[in-house]
Amino acid sequence: RIIKLPFTGWKRAMAELKAVLRK
Repeated sequence: RIIKLPFTGWKRAMAELKAVLRK
C-alpha cells in the first residue's frame, strides 16, 4: 500500500514499518 505523509510522519512510518517486519 502507498502511504502519503509529511516528511515528519515519514520517519515515524519507517519506525513502524521496521516494527512490523520484526514481528
